[in-house]
Amino acid sequence: MNKRISILIIFFGLIFGQNSLLSLYGFGEHINSYDASSIGLGDSKFFSLNYNGLALSSPSSLSKNDLSFLSMTTNFSKIEAKKLDELNSNIFHFLSYAFPVSNKTYFSIGLNPLFRTNMYIEEAQYNIYGADESPVDTNYDGVNDAVAYKNTYDFIGGVSEFHISFSNKISDHIYFGLKVGRLFGTSKRDYSLNFYSITFDQNGNFNAYNLFSSQNTQDIHKYSSINYNFDLRFSIPHLDNENEFVVMYGESDQMKVEINSDLSDAIQTFYSTNIMSENGFGFKINRNKNNGFIFEYHNLKSFESPANINLFNNDYPDMLSYHFGVFNTVENSKKSFWNSSIISAGLYFKDYTLNNNKIKDFGLTLGLGIKYLKRNTFNVGFKMGKRESDFYDMHDEKYFKLYITLISTEKWFINRKE
Repeated sequence: MNKRISILIIFFGLIFGQNSLLSLYGFGEHINSYDASSIGLGDSKFFSLNYNGLALSSPSSLSKNDLSFLSMTTNFSKIEAKKLDELNSNIFHFLSYAFPVSNKTYFSIGLNPLFRTNMYIEEAQYNIYGADESPVDTNYDGVNDAVAYKNTYDFIGGVSEFHISFSNKISDHIYFGLKVGRLFGTSKRDYSLNFYSITFDQNGNFNAYNLFSSQNTQDIHKYSSINYNFDLRFSIPHLDNENEFVVMYGESDQMKVEINSDLSDAIQTFYSTNIMSENGFGFKINRNKNNGFIFEYHNLKSFESPANINLFNNDYPDMLSYHFGVFNTVENSKKSFWNSSIISAGLYFKDYTLNNNKIKDFGLTLGLGIKYLKRNTFNVGFKMGKRESDFYDMHDEKYFKLYITLISTEKWFINRKE
């Protein structure tokens, strides 16, 4: 795709449907938050308020549990931005099943989206070829006529991750987790160049645009890679209150992209020019039995790829992020359906960087969790934020996202006493 044309599209304005303007880069928006409880706690990845602190995106937290569990997350979002209509979407976000294989070892399998786009873009203004430069005779009278044209783009699909996780309790204060994921998926990209004949009113002004010709191109992109992630979770003994510290590192191999253009038999194969990697650390401190706070830091280095396999020829930005959260637990002293409820709140700050341009993302989170029937949890996480961008004259994207996570536990595989 011609880069000059794509930049003009952004300046002229967009009409598209998707859950973030970050979908304009790389293979689509990078999705790395899966647990409503963690999201309500400052958009955390390492900590949650589920039973025994189970965090769905942190494998080391698995072996703190002794029961099998099934978890599922859905997401609803709303986006507001200048030059855009209001955008709404809801997507499946995460599904996993996990179970203990010994007193110290835990295993899980899961599926989640990793990069996603669902976007329709249309130039908001027509581009005009005057009769003196147009090569087209629209009414077949032997004289070339003025014509208008505009481009449209339709993207759908992305990269998903099927993963297995292994977690081991090394001691009462140290837990290790390893996740290996297979990245796969396809995306479809449709490009249309539409030509319109022009009619004029009595004053010589443009009156109507009538479509008379379209040129369409369709590409199918198929993705594959391997992803690795490990984290180490430990606490310091002999302190009055529970505490946890986590360090993590993860990376993905070069992304392989196979492109089938216009549904032909010919397939072109490309590879990203680097791996994607992420590192981070965090801690959770309990002030007393019922409340405490968390802090996290993350550093993401995204894929760099040949321009023709990226959306609008741009890689996905690198990211630095900082996360703060507080929580409070309310125990239910009466025997009833629910055991306790937890409320949480947090802040996060994310800096995206690409080619010395910046996207600043900052937001507020709120969370509510209910533990019921002893070990099951129902969590709602809400975050609202604002992105300010140097890219393409796009500014002030506001978003509102709601996440719902259900975790159901059961005594399978290992028979344990209460």
